[in-house]
Amino acid sequence: RAAASCSAPDPIVLDEPTRGPDGRGVREVAARCRTLAAGGKAVAIITHDNLLAALAGDAVVELKG
Repeated sequence: RAAASCSAPDPIVLDEPTRGPDGRGVREVAARCRTLAAGGKAVAIITHDNLLAALAGDAVVELKG
């Protein structure tokens, strides 16, 4: 497991990547994130957009408070 961590690609962190785009834009961002993840990239998205979270996420962590 340590070897996998050492050779893992740099993670991609997106902060509110869909602020402003319409539904089509959200779907395009989600598709790109899925493609990156399928290629082995770790992708973390910080968003208020529930549609993006549902389309792009394998796991969703919701913070309340």
